[in-house]
Amino acid sequence: PAGPPTHPATRLYTHTLRTPTYTHTLNTPTCTHTLNAPTHPPASPEQGYWPTLLEDVPDMACKFAAYESMRQLHRRASGGRDARPGEDFALGARAGAAAAAATTPLDVVKTRMMCAAASRPTMASAASAVLAAGGPSAFFSGVGARALSNGVNSAVFFCAFEAIRGAIQKRGAAAAAGAGAGGGGAAAASSC
Repeated sequence: PAGPPTHPATRLYTHTLRTPTYTHTLNTPTCTHTLNAPTHPPASPEQGYWPTLLEDVPDMACKFAAYESMRQLHRRASGGRDARPGEDFALGARAGAAAAAATTPLDVVKTRMMCAAASRPTMASAASAVLAAGGPSAFFSGVGARALSNGVNSAVFFCAFEAIRGAIQKRGAAAAAGAGAGGGGAAAASSC
């Protein structure tokens, strides 16, 4: 049987699904998928590099600045005591959520650029498209989910970061104490 007219760059694939169990309600369902052949050269891997860089660098800068600022405030408020793991978790979650919320407009523009990569949009054209589609509030689409996700990820990251940093500092302190107590620590280390 003749199918619908198709563009030369379009192929139709039709799959027939036989379902003997459901023959009384669903005889022979047919699923048709249209796959369009690309009419432009494939996008280069570098196409998403700049939008990703322009979103990730400010996000990480905000995250680390917020985390370190909150750690200093915590240290002052607790009489110089370092944060415990649970406190690191809470500080990391707050820092990650704040950074995610602050950089959501950049993420929305980056996502728009990635989704429309075939037309090779600029950051300005993607931002204009976001603004035209939903007004200024569209730049904060998904801010809650993004803040929650990044908050949890950052909390885990900063807990691990502080555990590793603490282990390295303890190891360095133990090595320094061993070298100072024995007097021959430097000679022993140089003979290895």
